[in-house]
Amino acid sequence: MKPCLRIIGLMLLAILIVSCDIKDLVSPDLTYKAYYCRYDAQRNKTLLLRPEDGILSYSDSQIHRTKDGKVLIYRDYFWKGEPDFTGFYPISGYIPTNYTTHIPYFSEDGRYLWFAMSGSIYRFDLNNSSYEKITSDLGFAVHSPRLTADGNYLVMIRSLSGTINPGYPVVMNLNDSTLVHLDNAEPTATQAVYIPKFGTVYYVRYNETNYYQGEGALYSISINNAFNQALVPIVWYYNLNLYLSNDERFIVTHKPPQGFLENGHLLVRDNSSMLWSEICGTGQAALARTANVLYYTKDTSIYRWDLETGTRERIISDTFKGKKIKGFYSLSPSWDGTDLIFTAELGD
Repeated sequence: MKPCLRIIGLMLLAILIVSCDIKDLVSPDLTYKAYYCRYDAQRNKTLLLRPEDGILSYSDSQIHRTKDGKVLIYRDYFWKGEPDFTGFYPISGYIPTNYTTHIPYFSEDGRYLWFAMSGSIYRFDLNNSSYEKITSDLGFAVHSPRLTADGNYLVMIRSLSGTINPGYPVVMNLNDSTLVHLDNAEPTATQAVYIPKFGTVYYVRYNETNYYQGEGALYSISINNAFNQALVPIVWYYNLNLYLSNDERFIVTHKPPQGFLENGHLLVRDNSSMLWSEICGTGQAALARTANVLYYTKDTSIYRWDLETGTRERIISDTFKGKKIKGFYSLSPSWDGTDLIFTAELGD
């Protein structure tokens, strides 16, 4: 065979192999087909992945990343696997959790996963697949755990009733298990983060009079209850995670949309300058914790925003694999911001 023909033959074989890797996954409710993809920032390339059937879901906040780049997914069990979704295996038995488990939090060393179960906070050890109760016998229900960057404090929400309802922020010193109840906070908090060097807790609350429209505000409160103030109006259900970078420099949340169920406005505050940045018409967002890189959706595209340099670029357009994209879900960047796992819902 002539060299040129051999090259053409190898190219056709490569195309055939890539085509064979493309696989449709049907969502659990059989309503549409979803593709699981990974964007590689270093190679500026998007890969189409082949996860095992029945493990993944398109649902938001179900795909999480450990610091070493591994993937962890919750669906009755904790599953762990490679970033290309091969070799998944369960790392826990059945865990009867509520919806707040879908927003767990990894420790800085990537070893522990903190999550809520039956009104208490647990710590899951990924090394030996065991978990222990951290908030034992408090006499009240807590959920939505978030660690400080130094690992010394745990901030959570004390529910006023039940196990998943909003309430007050509570800060636990993990060195001596002492608790600080921020009783001056608004009693409708849903998520909170604590910055020890500022002595300040930032929390998301919803407006009880407009619950179904998701109106609320981002508040700040001092750890000694000395002040409690509203910073900006936000949409509380649009971004269940109140994002805080590991260096505690950037806070990310959403403002309310202009109309009901429309995309909101992405808000980013630089804590070093106290300045806000805003992008209108955005949907989901996810922050790479150690890299200060923010991925977000706008219309039918995905963008990558380097918060340190202020540069933004569109990495995924509204057409993928020759099909029109209807939407993106489950944005999950690696901690260093070099790649992004996401779900693409494609049209016919």
